[in-house]
Order: sequence, then structure tokens, then C-alpha cells
Amino acid sequence: MFCSLSTLPPSWCDMSDSTAASIRPTAAPTFWFSVISGPAVWAIHAVAAYLLSPHACTSHSAALALHAVSMIALVILVLLTVSAGRRYKGASLGSQGGEVDDWPPERWVPAACIILSSAFFVATLAQAIPPFIIECH
Repeated sequence: MFCSLSTLPPSWCDMSDSTAASIRPTAAPTFWFSVISGPAVWAIHAVAAYLLSPHACTSHSAALALHAVSMIALVILVLLTVSAGRRYKGASLGSQGGEVDDWPPERWVPAACIILSSAFFVATLAQAIPPFIIECH
């Protein structure tokens, strides 16, 4: 009923198609994890940096931990971006030119992940720079 009244492409509504039925429901948790992982890494980094910052001036090990958290977060964000890029490339190569659904979730989710991971890489980098520059007194 919903699909007959909506403007969604037919391939999104027709779950009797074996390809659509086998790809979309099983891939949903992976898609959500891909979309949420970039912002989650940034949020975890922000909380960890907030908790370690007061101790970074008094303890050398806390300062090293602060730098390590930043570096690990940046590496994870780069890996997420590269992984999303590979998934996007694979989905783009596997798509047919005459498909009804020109922008299926198998293509737009990795594209969104590339954008999100890249944006949160920049945000994390902006948060990671000050502890390297500012000296404690």
C-alpha cells in the first residue's frame, strides 16, 4: 500500500525480487554501523580528550595518552574512509547503466560514509592539534 502511493523507485518497493530481498535486509546493520562509526569515533575522542586534558600538564603519561588517543582516532577515521571508498567503488562497478534505481543504498551509504568520515577526520584533527602546540605552565 505504501509503495503504490509513494514516489519511491519500484525496486525499493518490490521485495519479491530475489536480489533486493537478499541484499537490503541483511546489509542494514552494516550500513548503520558504517554511517554511525565516524561520528562515534569523534565523540569517543572528544570525551577522552576532555577527560585527559586536566591531567596532561601534571603527568607525562597522561600527555602521551592524550596524543595516543588522538592518533588512534585519526587512523581509525582514515581506515573508515578508505573502506567506504572501496565499498563505493565496488558498488559503482557492479551497477548496471539501465537500472531503474540509479542511486541504491549500496551506493549512497558508502558515499555518505566517505563524507562523514572525512568531515570528522578534520574535526578530530582540529581537536588534536592544540595539545601538541600548547605548553603547560
